[in-house]
Amino acid sequence: MGVKGCSLFFVSTLFVILSGCSDNISHSDITQITIDVKQIDQCLADANIIRTEGEHKLLKLETNDKCIIGNISDIVFQDNLLYIVDDLSSCILVFNTDGRFEFKIDKRGRAHNEYVEMTDVHISNNNVWVLDNIGCKIVVYDLKGAFVRSIDISSVWGHHLFVSDNNIFLVNKWSETSSGNYRFFVLDKNGKITDRLLPFTTEDCNRYFAEEKAYAVTDNVFFICYPSDNTIYQTTSNGEIKPFLYVNFGRQTMPEKHRTIGAVEGLRQGLGNKYIWGIDRISSSSRYIVLSYKFQAMPYNIIYDLKTGLHSNVNSTRVDGWYNLALTDFFLTRNYIVSYRSADDLLTTYDYILKNKINPKNSFEQRVADVVKDIKYEDNGILIMYQLKDMNDE
Repeated sequence: MGVKGCSLFFVSTLFVILSGCSDNISHSDITQITIDVKQIDQCLADANIIRTEGEHKLLKLETNDKCIIGNISDIVFQDNLLYIVDDLSSCILVFNTDGRFEFKIDKRGRAHNEYVEMTDVHISNNNVWVLDNIGCKIVVYDLKGAFVRSIDISSVWGHHLFVSDNNIFLVNKWSETSSGNYRFFVLDKNGKITDRLLPFTTEDCNRYFAEEKAYAVTDNVFFICYPSDNTIYQTTSNGEIKPFLYVNFGRQTMPEKHRTIGAVEGLRQGLGNKYIWGIDRISSSSRYIVLSYKFQAMPYNIIYDLKTGLHSNVNSTRVDGWYNLALTDFFLTRNYIVSYRSADDLLTTYDYILKNKINPKNSFEQRVADVVKDIKYEDNGILIMYQLKDMNDE
């Protein structure tokens, strides 16, 4: 099976610069894909987006007292270094491409060059941007962790941030703020509000919002999801936001009348068994957008090809053999799809393989088996990296 183009059509190239609610945008004006959760590819390998086996990387991450991994919320590949955002420890651990620990950014505190909490992190070509909602600021470091400056954001609110060459974008998950009720605030590099986008009402505060990051950044191009109607928007470097893609879940689309009743009432009515609440997460590479969602508590991933306009719907991100990418535990960065496998997970799986006398089927499985032999339960795990096709590939 390959990437499918069923139910895909392009109606017009008209893009509307968004300064109002997405409900005012006609879905007939943008690209639409229709998803049937009953028509799926079984795994990521079926979608034909991965390069050959020789492009796979296995990194056993160094373990010492300075770099114990807690919970990974993001992985960014930048300047041949892997920046691992650990939201449990509120720090960023940095490893090289051999898995050796280089340094960490751990600046918790209340000084102007520190953060109280690491609400969100954006890593650009030159800087690390840390959103600190408790401290009401954004703290900027260089890629080595040296303090650059602090930006006051006490007049605005956001749950996530991303940064372009000229602007800072704060993503608001339906929270009322003193600066108005908007999904996105655009700031200049000094923290001054320059625009407010996607307004909403008090009633909208109960709308569904993604627990994970419903936006993605690749090569200074940003894709953001408006989860109430599953419209994907694309931002430009000058701060404009344009509708780009609409995901139609057909009969599983959440009816408008249910979208503002709140999660508790929605659970009581069993809406999650009938409908899809919305897109939970967006990941992107130079060629692909991956849209993650759940239906009846099962995770799925839509893979949209920016080059061909084709898409595939997969219920597993398995690529090779034993140590597959978990359904939700993967990250896209610099044309790689990356998964972290903990030592406990690896050793438990390996014990099962040994007990059942399962032999490696290919060189990839053999490499993983060789790495696992040297891992102890208290160690950091391994990163498995698969290189994705880019715009130059067929």
